[in-house]
Amino acid sequence: MSRSSISKMLTLIIIAVFSSAFIDSTASADNASGIKNLEYHLLDTGHFALETHGQEIADLMHDFLNRQLQPPGGQLRPHLVRPQ
Repeated sequence: MSRSSISKMLTLIIIAVFSSAFIDSTASADNASGIKNLEYHLLDTGHFALETHGQEIADLMHDFLNRQLQPPGGQLRPHLVRPQ
């Protein structure tokens, strides 16, 4: 994949600040600075973020996809509309 196509990718990064799986969460943000469509979130949680912050992560993903995949005219795609 070329560098120019990588810079156009839609990218959502959600990192658990206190997870030992990542060396340095701020370094991750610095390395991703060349990505044009980047959304970056640091959550105040540890390695089991999906267990403790699952709904927050799901909401971030849902909102990101709705904003990025919204067609011209503003109609949300039916499969991306959040169930009530």
